[in-house]
Amino acid sequence: RNPATNDGVQVINMSMSGRYDKNFATTITELMHRGVLVTAAAGNQGGKAPPAYPAAYASTHNHIVAVTAVDVEGKLYSQANQGAYISVAAPGVNLWVPPASGQLTAESVAARYVSGTSYASAYAAGAVAHWLAIPKKPSGTTVPQRLCQTAKDLGPAGRDDAFGCGLLQINAALKP
Repeated sequence: RNPATNDGVQVINMSMSGRYDKNFATTITELMHRGVLVTAAAGNQGGKAPPAYPAAYASTHNHIVAVTAVDVEGKLYSQANQGAYISVAAPGVNLWVPPASGQLTAESVAARYVSGTSYASAYAAGAVAHWLAIPKKPSGTTVPQRLCQTAKDLGPAGRDDAFGCGLLQINAALKP
């Protein structure tokens, strides 16, 4: 039994990207049927790269949020994929992360700066989980729609292929 499809799971982060895969598409469809929201990394192959999956499913599935990465100034990560499937942007450039083990030892990897859409997707998953945990939240729209409505526009006015709807603003999304 797949724990990702068990009842009660509301959001899953998929910090990975690759080519379309028929079997993986079946899993995504099953998650959508169960109402699970998926945040997915846009990909780190650059602006001219082909669509990266599972993020590219955001074009056809309303429970997927394709997340790109921006720096502290709102500039797009230089290696971020771009395309019509991008939903929102989140912090994902030069993030300070702790050692993988949680403790700094001679054998562990030291804390370091990291960048990529995978980190932005994880950030977005945490924000969505927070939004889902709030008992009184705005109704009438899906989570991806609400995130888009409340995003801070970046780049050209309106939705675009680099930033999607803009920078995720979870506090704005929580307001009625």
